[in-house]
Amino acid sequence: AAATYAGTNVPGKWVYSPDFGTVLNAGAGQSLSVTFTPTDSDSFQPISGSVLLEVSPAPLTIVANNASKAYGAALPEMVAGYEGFVNGDDTNQLTALAKLTTTATALSDVGVYPITAGGARSENYSFQYVSGSLTITQALTVARIVSSADQAAPGTKIEFTAQISAVAP
Repeated sequence: AAATYAGTNVPGKWVYSPDFGTVLNAGAGQSLSVTFTPTDSDSFQPISGSVLLEVSPAPLTIVANNASKAYGAALPEMVAGYEGFVNGDDTNQLTALAKLTTTATALSDVGVYPITAGGARSENYSFQYVSGSLTITQALTVARIVSSADQAAPGTKIEFTAQISAVAP
């Protein structure tokens, strides 16, 4: 590595603190310093410099995935997707994962209910949350029609009974 002085390359060594390639955590007042030590110490002197940095948290979007269930069934597991991790990070670098909630219950009427996300924590990320939907569909039903007689003579009264029941989810 070299520096330049009056248009001339000056060979030497650069030393960074923290080390070159270090990924800093988010936060203010972080010091970055560098020292250049020239190979020709008779003609050139070492030089150092430092600066204070403020590293902003990276934006991370948390999406509540859509889900569905039949009326009467237990609430399904609600799952979130994470978009925007940097530097090879994943959910293991969060100090708290997002919590997902819905206003629906197992016995909520057929319809669409919001799934909301919130509560994720990390010093290195700022969070944006995107809601999803829980769709509750009608439960399946089974119908059975029973007659009072297997065979009837013409003009004979026959009663029919309908039995309708919901299929357990």
